[in-house]
Amino acid sequence: MKQKFKHIFLNVFWLALAIGTLVLFVAAMQHRKNEFCNNLVIKINHHDQSNFITQDEIAELINSRGKVERLPIKKINLSILERVIKKNPWVRNSEIYFENNNVLHVDIDQNEAIARLFTVNGNSYYLDENGERLPIKNNATTRVVVISNFPSDNVKLSVPDSILLAQVTNLANLITLDSFWKAQIAQINITNNGKFELIPTLGNETILFGDIQFAKEKFEKMKAFYTAAWIKNGVSTYETIDLRFNNQIVAKRKENRPITKDSLIILNNDTLRR
Repeated sequence: MKQKFKHIFLNVFWLALAIGTLVLFVAAMQHRKNEFCNNLVIKINHHDQSNFITQDEIAELINSRGKVERLPIKKINLSILERVIKKNPWVRNSEIYFENNNVLHVDIDQNEAIARLFTVNGNSYYLDENGERLPIKNNATTRVVVISNFPSDNVKLSVPDSILLAQVTNLANLITLDSFWKAQIAQINITNNGKFELIPTLGNETILFGDIQFAKEKFEKMKAFYTAAWIKNGVSTYETIDLRFNNQIVAKRKENRPITKDSLIILNNDTLRR
């Protein structure tokens, strides 16, 4: 009997404790809702790129429906504020929360540009890693690979242009993720037949890249070629470097350069390994 009574007592005790805790929590939340926002703190991670988002711009968005400082917390809808902030394409992620001292914190992760695209009509915008457009800002720039000769200015692209954008975005990602190519490739030019040419930072040659197929392998072959060719012949020897053929690189010397053998040098994989 005593054991049964003890069991009932414990159940009642824990139930009362849970209810009491819940009541205190609800009371604390209700009390906090009647308090005011004391301050607004905005932090932006720019990822070592220019400030395409500023604290003033974010503060203006947050205060667009009234200054949040000294506003009752119950009148501040964090979900709505987050949706408003994320309308800015330069915002990748955002987190909005109150600390115990009733300070509203806004933490923002700025989107990263991987390329700047120019259309055939001269219009321009940045691209992120997913190929999404990022608008140009007059007071902010960043050093990224340039994409030239994109055929369309339309916001809604045709199927062929969408495929082309995906391909050139993939190519720009491969360049950006490799420190050597990020420093060496200045421009991706889209040819009239939808193929790609690369313009280097160091050297005056044109790299005939062709299509996006086997892109990683092409970059590996080209890096091996550069390592060998620069040491032997210098950086201004070639007019074109052609990667469009399987398992080989065709490098054409400039006409005004001294020629030891032929003006056309063909290197296959075996040659590059030696």
